[in-house]
Amino acid sequence: MKAKDLKVLRKKFLRVDRIGSPLDDSIVAAQLNDILSGPWKLKYFAGPSAPSDSLIDLFERNMGDFYRKSSWGLDLVQKAEDLAHRRARHLVVYDDNEHMAAYCHYQYDYDDEENPERVVFYVYELQIEEKYQRMGLGTKLMKCMEYLAQSADLDSILLTVFFENTSAMAFYQNLGYEVDISSPSVFNQRKDYEILFKKVDAL
Repeated sequence: MKAKDLKVLRKKFLRVDRIGSPLDDSIVAAQLNDILSGPWKLKYFAGPSAPSDSLIDLFERNMGDFYRKSSWGLDLVQKAEDLAHRRARHLVVYDDNEHMAAYCHYQYDYDDEENPERVVFYVYELQIEEKYQRMGLGTKLMKCMEYLAQSADLDSILLTVFFENTSAMAFYQNLGYEVDISSPSVFNQRKDYEILFKKVDAL
């Protein structure tokens, strides 16, 4: 990438990196609550302020076995650091009893740290309590993620899925996610995960 293009890309990244809580913007907050609907309450946490213990507990119950079987392994210390990262953002859903029902961990990132081509909206985690699964909550939360990407003027959403997590793979494919150009499989690399993307239209 040319130096001029890198400068433009850097400027775009710095702009989105300054975006704060979507719930502080009345228009964005109203749209998110409209998408979510139902007996849910949304809360937002920047990385260091996140309720890490609750997030890690749900993450481990949902994803622990997948990580233990993967080449990455399960490292809850590293996961806690990821959740508390300065650039980590968390949209957390609570039920009408103030119990956490689900959460999304997302960040504004470059598609590649060493050779960036795009600024993207990256969904690192979508986790839902078992009793609230298969109720459409995951689909609604991903629509919230897509709206947040659009409101930040980003056109690409990326996420990572283990091949072994067949239900998650089918879920994202049904939502229109496809293999990203940065995914290991594109380069014939044998990994246990796929990077998926979805292009979203501007608002």
